[in-house]
Amino acid sequence: YEIKGILGTILNYGTLTIERIGSGAVVEIENVRKPKDVESAILACMAESLRAKNMKDSSAVKDIIAEMVADRMQMQEFEDEVEEEFVEVE
Repeated sequence: YEIKGILGTILNYGTLTIERIGSGAVVEIENVRKPKDVESAILACMAESLRAKNMKDSSAVKDIIAEMVADRMQMQEFEDEVEEEFVEVE
């Protein structure tokens, strides 16, 4: 954010500049009241969004690992059965 001039400083008005992460496009909003507070609110929302995304990603990773472990256990059981059958044949 940027506050210009005496009037902007006294009335606590300024310009808020937002850069979109995906596209890099810049949006400027002029005459924002309490631009520091607005900036803080936007940053808090961004942090919460990233935290929620990370939790979702973490859950997906846990599901993949659980599936891999289950597959490995199933393979181990199959290998044990094959080994037992091989021992019985001898």
